[in-house]
Amino acid sequence: MLLGILGLSHSVSKAPALNDTVIIAIDFEGINTIKSGFTQKENSQVGFAILDTKELRQVPPEKLISTLNFATGSSSYVTKASNKYLFGETITIQPSSIVQTIQSHIPQDRNVVLVGHGILNELQALQALGFEFKRPPSGILDTSRIANEVFQFWGGSLGDLLGGSSPFSSEVCISQQQDDEVLDILRDISTCPTPPYIDPEIKAAERREKRLVRSRKH
Repeated sequence: MLLGILGLSHSVSKAPALNDTVIIAIDFEGINTIKSGFTQKENSQVGFAILDTKELRQVPPEKLISTLNFATGSSSYVTKASNKYLFGETITIQPSSIVQTIQSHIPQDRNVVLVGHGILNELQALQALGFEFKRPPSGILDTSRIANEVFQFWGGSLGDLLGGSSPFSSEVCISQQQDDEVLDILRDISTCPTPPYIDPEIKAAERREKRLVRSRKH
């Protein structure tokens, strides 16, 4: 799907829903705090990395991806978050403004592809915040699933993946049950039905996973 969006593959058909796409990687820290409704503490973060495909031929490569990080909570927590964030300034916000902040960075009039590592966690955080998509994402890319597809077995973190750690793990990252959970959450936080387009690469990965399960039984 990603190659098709970026126009890098002639073999991958680009679905109509994937034209005019904004690719948004989203990452939450302090998800349990968010799920609890900030009742005990307020320390959390939400970060974005945004690539607008309209700018691919207009903007220098080093400026194509914009990154933002927002933090809530104590001054010591925000300071620690700022020191760890290497791509700019961490902006302090209040828990009550998280949803508005997210809405301001996810365009509602464009096709959006969400990216995350174990993205079910991010979707659960959005659900806990009461965030709603006016139109559902045109696609979902889970880097843990992609790593599992490439390396066959992967149970590491995104840091492990980027750091080049051993790609071998004893468990498969995403099961069919988790896929169903993702769809359920998307239906819950979208105000219109989940789009029928199914990425052929995901279907191929599902077939490989089923073959692997069958081979283990013999």
